[in-house]
Amino acid sequence: MRKLDDSVAVERELLSRLPEPRGPEDEVWHRVALAEAGRDSWDEIAVAWDRLKMSYQAAYARTRWGETEALHHADRAAERLGARPLAEMVSRQARTQRVPLLHQAAPRLGTLTPREREVLELLGWGRTNKEIANELVLSVRTVGLHVSHVPAKLGAGNKSGAPSGGRGVPEPPRRTSSWPATACPTSR
Repeated sequence: MRKLDDSVAVERELLSRLPEPRGPEDEVWHRVALAEAGRDSWDEIAVAWDRLKMSYQAAYARTRWGETEALHHADRAAERLGARPLAEMVSRQARTQRVPLLHQAAPRLGTLTPREREVLELLGWGRTNKEIANELVLSVRTVGLHVSHVPAKLGAGNKSGAPSGGRGVPEPPRRTSSWPATACPTSR
């Protein structure tokens, strides 16, 4: 039995075992094998599948391609086809690349902790991490941690993509005292 140490030789051997294409569908499958080996373009393969009116395969190729618009197109196709495994693959790829998918429900603020909601509201008013830290009596590092959690929980790529928690609400007054607004916890 031969070892699979030489990946180039193994790739060459596997590609040599592909049968000769006998029609347009076989040709595209041949190209898929080449693309899996990094020798063909997924975007061109998606177009080829579209020409053959094979939506599932086109969506798979777009998912492998991974561009934002391609993922949106693949997501719509997977939803339309009711193809759950494909939809899950598209969703995994989109999460990896931090691409929000169009069919997903709007993020709910209920997934945030109360402190993260406070931080989000202050971010919405354009406050810096240092200003938020002073206002909420936290360290700048802790605020930075909350700021990094908010976009991830809301499905945004970064804090500027997170929805403003204070939209349509008058700006909250700034605290003038260094003492926290909430009572100190007592021991029981």
